Amino acid sequence: MDDLNPIAAKGAQEIAEAQRQRYGARIQELVQMGTTRELAEYLVGLEIRVARLEQGAPTTNP
Repeated sequence: MDDLNPIAAKGAQEIAEAQRQRYGARIQELVQMGTTRELAEYLVGLEIRVARLEQGAPTTNP
């Protein structure tokens, strides 16, 4: 089971990088407004989840 942790971490890192590339402009906009980069990335992630929920996407897929 411990072998899955590095795999999960790598997957999460790849997802975060893809999110940064796709939503980099929105993240940068939030940073310029005074938020930290970490908070901006978190907020963009929430925006993505809300948009998926509004579209009726399955809630089990983060």
